[in-house]
Amino acid sequence: MKIIAFWIWLERSGFNNAVTKMLSLPYILVNELANEAVTCLVNCGITGGHSLYSSASSDSHDIPLIQSLMEKEIDLQFFHRNRVSMA
Repeated sequence: MKIIAFWIWLERSGFNNAVTKMLSLPYILVNELANEAVTCLVNCGITGGHSLYSSASSDSHDIPLIQSLMEKEIDLQFFHRNRVSMA
């Protein structure tokens, strides 16, 4: 449920058509995108786990599929900065 909410929140945050773009992908990539969404949620403390956030790096290598799917720049720092609106 949190993964679905994540994608809806992302669209409402200005990353238009994220879900539509995902629908055209093979299931294996959709599954990998879901795994990256979990990484973002853990990074923000919304789901249990160890945060990967580091203010010293861009962390885009941790979410390469999300990065390539979006038309705007996005990384784990973006999610960390906006974690309050995600919760």
